[in-house]
Amino acid sequence: MAPVGHDLRNLEEDYNGIVGRNFSRGRKACTDFLRALSADGDLMIRFLMESGLLKDRAVCRSCGRDMTLSKKAASTDGFIWYCGKRNQGRKCHKSVSVRDDTWFSNSRLSLAQILLLTCELLYEVPAGVVAERCATNKNTVTNWYAYIEQTLQEYLKKIKQSPSVRTDTFQQFIYAVKMTGVNPFFKFFDIVRRVGRPSSKHNLHNKQMARERSKREKTN
Repeated sequence: MAPVGHDLRNLEEDYNGIVGRNFSRGRKACTDFLRALSADGDLMIRFLMESGLLKDRAVCRSCGRDMTLSKKAASTDGFIWYCGKRNQGRKCHKSVSVRDDTWFSNSRLSLAQILLLTCELLYEVPAGVVAERCATNKNTVTNWYAYIEQTLQEYLKKIKQSPSVRTDTFQQFIYAVKMTGVNPFFKFFDIVRRVGRPSSKHNLHNKQMARERSKREKTN
């Protein structure tokens, strides 16, 4: 798998000073950082926007004007994009999720859960353990594994490499980061920045890979 830049490292020093955690030194350091970050919803949104994982600008689909990032306690993420501009004498009132058209779209999990769950999977923690640590169920974790697989396949297509239909692209990725000593959290989320939202959340091959991984865990 082709090397990818580590843009998240540009933020590490700043956020280490804010939350008192360093997220590049292994799984525990990474999950400790994410839990500390998730304790402050404003800081979580800021981090995701500065890292390019969430959009820092949204255009209203109704009137074509820039929307405003607004706090909304009732929303899943505590923030929404809102348009209060006047259009033909009437306020637009259009709003969309901060996840709209991003890698985090179409999930009911919190942003903190998604980041923690993904981090644990990237460090090859078994699905049952991930589910317990992230306060979700094993089926959700297995489906998310398939989504990660889909993202990696989309990335290979983007750089004009074809993943083998008989190969678990996730395992290719893990092997590559182990061989190069790269932090998998950095590497994967830089891929997410490049891919954006995959064209389809899951496909049959990815679901089969996820089921096979779950079976392997049960026999080990």
